[in-house]
Amino acid sequence: MRTSDLKFMPMVALMSMAVMTSCSDDDNNGGNGGNGDGSGDNKYSQELFLNEANKNAVDYDFSNTFANFWVGTIDGGSDLSSKDAFFVSAPYKGAVQASSIWTDGWTLTNQIGGDNKPEQEAVETLNGTLSSGTKVLEANKKYKLSGSYTVKAGATLKIEEGVTLVSIDDNVVDYILVEQGAKIEAEGTAQNPIVMTSEKTEPGAWGGVHICGKAHTNVENGTGKSEIGNASYGGNVENDNSGILRYIRIEYAGYAFDEEHEANGFTFYGVGNGTTIDHLQAYRGSDDGFEWFGGSADVRYLVSTSNSDDSFDWTEGWNGRGQFLVAYQEAQSTLNQDCDCLMECDNNGNNFDASPVAHPVLANVTLIGNGGAKQGIRLRAGTQIELYNALVTGKGKCLTTETSQTEKALVNGTSVLNNVYIATGVECNGDE
Repeated sequence: MRTSDLKFMPMVALMSMAVMTSCSDDDNNGGNGGNGDGSGDNKYSQELFLNEANKNAVDYDFSNTFANFWVGTIDGGSDLSSKDAFFVSAPYKGAVQASSIWTDGWTLTNQIGGDNKPEQEAVETLNGTLSSGTKVLEANKKYKLSGSYTVKAGATLKIEEGVTLVSIDDNVVDYILVEQGAKIEAEGTAQNPIVMTSEKTEPGAWGGVHICGKAHTNVENGTGKSEIGNASYGGNVENDNSGILRYIRIEYAGYAFDEEHEANGFTFYGVGNGTTIDHLQAYRGSDDGFEWFGGSADVRYLVSTSNSDDSFDWTEGWNGRGQFLVAYQEAQSTLNQDCDCLMECDNNGNNFDASPVAHPVLANVTLIGNGGAKQGIRLRAGTQIELYNALVTGKGKCLTTETSQTEKALVNGTSVLNNVYIATGVECNGDE
């Protein structure tokens, strides 16, 4: 029973308000609805966003859309399945239909998370390095994590359904790092998910999961070092396989190593599309829920809930595909904190023209913020995007476009915004 369902209803009314000024029609000096020839000065505008062919909407009233948290869709939408076999047929706007609530059973909303097996003693404490072979965390058992646990090339960390992994509350920073050439095979189920949590049930308690692959990054020289663990990532193996992540909930991640290095829930560094990533929740972290540093990883069924920084974040040229993505930010009055963007979208912050250019293709997305003046979707730093069947509400600026490279791609049709409904107008900043 969801005792807090009624708390959501007042927030819906807040989220549906149009609280920002739209970009001027005077910004339109060429192009035709984001799918034109790119003539003129390549500045994007709300007029282009609203071109009839795009089937978008601004200032949309979402007060009757969401029956419960993020559950609710709007009829009509693009069917990408005929063009790309990765996508399943879902010709509606939004991520979670009332008739098929795929988030039930394994995700949390705004209740307290933590250890789901309070009476069970941990059978083992993980720390140090797995250098070779396969380490198995056995089904339905509890394990503890103390410090870093690094999976080296050639080794595999296998986590079976129902495992609970608990970060110890001490002065040691806890995280899991899967290096290039290593694998993690973590497969829960909807009825028996894998839960990675902390003894300290507060955002920022531990360091989350970091995976390094051999797919591309557009940083200089084509390779980088992970922010956490200083592990190498990048290359040219786009189908690189780092394993399987399925039905996993990470709670209370986001440990701040310093002002420049905070750990996300799930972090993907140059992860290839041979990796299976679906049915994951990042819950109440103090940094991003999910972040991609380059790579070609494809994803499905992701839920980012009440993470204080960005719900979804990409940079360094991520060009994977994604379907059924949810971001939900609990009301500030109960969360006791504001949250940043629902999607922060960069190509490369140091070089907007860096190649390969970030260009994810995303469909069936629901993004619900917790108020304030910040962005819902922030397209900047040269990123491209194809976004279909999206609902965006709960932010003062539900969609902003920044940098000339990003706007040019929207004007000439390289980027596509189709069947996107937002609760405010569009803000276009061009070179800002």
